[in-house]
Amino acid sequence: MGAARIKGSMKVVFVSPYIKLLHTGGGEKHLLDVALALPRSAKIYLAVPTEADVSEQEFEKKVVHYRETYEAFMGLSLGRIHFIRSPLFTEAPWYTKLFWTRSFDYLYFVTDGSLFFSLAGRNLLHIQTPLLLQNHSWAFKLKSSQWQKINTNSEFTKSIVEKYWKLKVDQVIYPAIDARLFSQRGEKKNIILSVGRFFPQLHSKRQEIIVEAFLQLLKEQPRLFQNWQLVLVGTVENADYFNKIKKLAGSAPIVFETDLDRVAVQSLYAQARIFWHASGYQVDPERNPEKVEHFGISTVEAMAAGAIPMVIPSGGQMEAIPPELQDYTWNNISQLVNQTTRLVRDPKQEARLRTIITSRAREFSMATLEKNVRKFFYE
Repeated sequence: MGAARIKGSMKVVFVSPYIKLLHTGGGEKHLLDVALALPRSAKIYLAVPTEADVSEQEFEKKVVHYRETYEAFMGLSLGRIHFIRSPLFTEAPWYTKLFWTRSFDYLYFVTDGSLFFSLAGRNLLHIQTPLLLQNHSWAFKLKSSQWQKINTNSEFTKSIVEKYWKLKVDQVIYPAIDARLFSQRGEKKNIILSVGRFFPQLHSKRQEIIVEAFLQLLKEQPRLFQNWQLVLVGTVENADYFNKIKKLAGSAPIVFETDLDRVAVQSLYAQARIFWHASGYQVDPERNPEKVEHFGISTVEAMAAGAIPMVIPSGGQMEAIPPELQDYTWNNISQLVNQTTRLVRDPKQEARLRTIITSRAREFSMATLEKNVRKFFYE
């Protein structure tokens, strides 16, 4: 495509199987940020999987719910994005799905490991989950051949895709953080924060490990942490898992926040001194790369707000944190307890690291994302 046409009024549709489930995680933030990074001349659409028997009135109500949910999640207006019904990921016939795609100049697909045929002018693929996909059938090869460009959310994901999917990744587009996190920082409180949806599958945030570590921290260092609290933030996607964690927490100073908008979450980032992240706990990233953190946008958000992260040293997390934090990574609960104790006992080191992590977080700006997105779409 020539540059002149690209700068015109292009129709770009964003497709994700997770939209059907109304997920509100890092993947959805990345998807919406990519959409908003496009020039204002582009007409942006978000595909909402909708069965054929759903009336227009029912669909409009659905759109209101989707828009309200994602605007609260993002903390900004999504007025530029048109939510449209889509036969993809529904019971519609294959030819209905295929013909639907031909209405768009660009189709940007966030895959869950599946692929489909598309008649869009240009097909762009985003792979965010490093699955050990080894489906090299003729059908997979045929479907994958029509995706003109591929990007991933980290070098870690890229390495898995190229090794096991046998596909060339054209570009890594790191997620971006909200610039408001840098300006909201106020007086720090004795808070250890953890942010992530409550679910036990794939790259679970392992909140049960976070709670166990905090209970051990209180037991081993009761005086040092007598005025501290653990705050767990995230929507509940698995009630049984969530209830198990609440039962484990008992009467300890542990707060569960499951229904916060973006502004409230950012406020907690600003108040927290330390950020704990347990995705990838006791997981071999070579054997199960999908179970470690693919990048870790919440870790970078914590850094932007001055909350010092302590993470598992595997997956995309090592691309996110600065080298100075590698001494504070952990592989077991005792290490996490010891690292946290060591940091809290050294206020000068804590202050020094806070300056370092804030500087590092600025590298993941919306301006950088916008530059990378436009390069991916247009070059």
